[in-house]
Amino acid sequence: MKHLLLVNINFSTIVLVLWFLFFILYLIKLNKVYYLFPEIFALFLFIKNCKIDFSFLMFTIYTFFATAFSINYHNLYVFNEINIVLFSLSTLLANLLFYTIIVNYIKLSDFEKAIAVISLFYSVYLLYLYFTKESFRIGSRFTGTFSDPNEFNFLTILFLTASLIVVRYWKNLFIRLVYIINSIIYLIFTLLTLSRTGLLMLVSFTLSLALLSRVPLKKRFYYLVVSIVLILFILFIASETDILELYKHRLTSEADLQSGLSRLYETYAGLYYLITEFPISLIGMGFGVSGIWEFFHNYYPITQGFEPRIHNTYISLLVENGLLGFLIFIYIIYRNLKWLLYSQDDRRVLYISLYTSVLVGSNFCWTPYFLPFYITVFYLPYMLKYRVK
Repeated sequence: MKHLLLVNINFSTIVLVLWFLFFILYLIKLNKVYYLFPEIFALFLFIKNCKIDFSFLMFTIYTFFATAFSINYHNLYVFNEINIVLFSLSTLLANLLFYTIIVNYIKLSDFEKAIAVISLFYSVYLLYLYFTKESFRIGSRFTGTFSDPNEFNFLTILFLTASLIVVRYWKNLFIRLVYIINSIIYLIFTLLTLSRTGLLMLVSFTLSLALLSRVPLKKRFYYLVVSIVLILFILFIASETDILELYKHRLTSEADLQSGLSRLYETYAGLYYLITEFPISLIGMGFGVSGIWEFFHNYYPITQGFEPRIHNTYISLLVENGLLGFLIFIYIIYRNLKWLLYSQDDRRVLYISLYTSVLVGSNFCWTPYFLPFYITVFYLPYMLKYRVK
């Protein structure tokens, strides 16, 4: 045989299938996939000469350095919860690996199709959970397969975007109709979370879409009519339940507002205390260290927080990854936004809207380990610039 069998294998297809399987398992909360799949994906580094995002690589290297320094300087190894830090580091490394393999092997169009198909399967699974499993709710708030409704909304906005791309660019009328229904389902699930962050992300997404859209006036009118009908339909469904009343309580309740403002104040006050009292913290307290409550509250006093995490991605990056890590990450956000803004591809408007909504929502969540955040902020801008064809 002149050629080995391996020569004829389409490795891009294999990577896409593995990614599809990984993402499905990730969504149904099989956390062990983060320990199994990186090893499999790492094999593809030896098959093809992969281009690595140097800025993200530098961010990862510095994060490991800052965390190692903190573990040694603050004796973090004596705390039982040190596994939180180790898991955060492993997911960061895994995300760098997944990101590198995906953008080198898969074209944007194929990646979009995979996300769209996954979103369809997931919406069906969510409907099953909502109507059969009370354990997937926090009180009256739906959380999907995640423990936090805010984190769940980072996924719903991603899948909403994937569905809208199918509706906008696919020609098959039946498929478009299916994804219109899929879009409505994700809009409804966003409302069912009763998340102020999710609502703000949805508003940011819609405003960006309206401001950046270049479609002709006639089509804009068509989209406006469709949007109004859709909103009225969702409001009708909401009126048949207690969703509107619950949202009113979430947005106007003095206790809820005071809780939100108190958390906001404590976030910034804690940052000021940390930097002024412990300037060495600017090197970085360690990735994920805010999850070790027994240790972290000594440096970052939070009186109210029902969870130790800092509910702000940017401040958590400054605290955990240090000033240098924070600046590298902000540069990546700026660079990737620039890629989206200067792209000549029609899909850029939807992706900018998604990107903007996720950046807005990140002010109220800790997302540096969260896969939908990486897909939005890293994968899609890179692929829109380098992997369109």
